[in-house]
Amino acid sequence: MNADVDYEAEYNNRARVPENPSIMAGWSRDAKTYREGHQARHQVISYGSGERNRIDLFSGDGAGPIVLFIHGGYWQALDGSYFSHLAGGLNAHGIDVAVPSYDLCPTVSIDEIIGQMRAAARELAKLGRPLVVSGHSAGGHLAACMLATDWRAFDRSLPEGLVSAAYAISGLFDLRPLVTTSINAALKLDEASARAPNITGRAGPSSGPGKRLALPPGLGPFRTPTILPRSRRSPIATRR
Repeated sequence: MNADVDYEAEYNNRARVPENPSIMAGWSRDAKTYREGHQARHQVISYGSGERNRIDLFSGDGAGPIVLFIHGGYWQALDGSYFSHLAGGLNAHGIDVAVPSYDLCPTVSIDEIIGQMRAAARELAKLGRPLVVSGHSAGGHLAACMLATDWRAFDRSLPEGLVSAAYAISGLFDLRPLVTTSINAALKLDEASARAPNITGRAGPSSGPGKRLALPPGLGPFRTPTILPRSRRSPIATRR
């Protein structure tokens, strides 16, 4: 932590990008167009009893690993319906893509969202194929948490290697800078909870045969010089 850094200015992406409503509206339009144009490959899978406990699955050729993409939004905004079109490139190569939604803060905590994503992965495990988990921003954090999960401890019926790799795009791994920002009004983190092992992705085995975490460079207008270096330093990134 650096006392000279204005973390509100660095992390409040919507304030930094005033045209964000039109950008996100474009995501929604593109996603809807993809769903409507590929209805035959689209199905909805429930992984819980809540309205948002759903997975949009876009089928490829039904073979090989399933890519699970987890959306961002600081754990408090958006849902999977904004990102359906991201399945297009992988579907074109025969790869199945699953895009889950989840409940949002402050209705639930970040820890509960991690649990929901584990439940979504458990539901997809019924298809009998391994998962490669990807995500952007808060979704990148959740993707890393999935890689770090001890799946046999979560559910003894699950294979230990359920998640073989994670691809975290501009992931948020150090949550401490958020504590003093307006973003935290919904997250309700304090210094202790921002360091909690389950939230930071340090709980459970992060490494093992074939497990890999990729941390690509940050993309788009919603990343700042302060966030970018932190997005490349996952607690589990050095244990690949």
